[in-house]
Amino acid sequence: MQVKAICIDDSRRPRQIPKDKWLNEGDIYTVIYASWIDPQKNFGFQVAEIDLSDTDSPYQYFMSERFAFNDEGLVKIKKLINACMESEDYVQEFLNEINSYKIS
Repeated sequence: MQVKAICIDDSRRPRQIPKDKWLNEGDIYTVIYASWIDPQKNFGFQVAEIDLSDTDSPYQYFMSERFAFNDEGLVKIKKLINACMESEDYVQEFLNEINSYKIS
């Protein structure tokens, strides 16, 4: 499953990630994978347009709060998260909270 999302926050780029491997606010990206990032207590997303695995950085994901979704995207991202993760309490908390990521 692929989910379209708009980048709403491209600030705080880690120095280890080159500028050409970073998000651009206002651009549309295709979320292809979600993973729980325990230290941040949030989900990280991999996007089809940027492959972080070929950088020398330790980063593999963009944090979920960098993106917003339309109504259809919210439904799809919830399904993608469920497909990528086993359903546990923290996953359900996030799924309940993700509605705040909706585009106005």
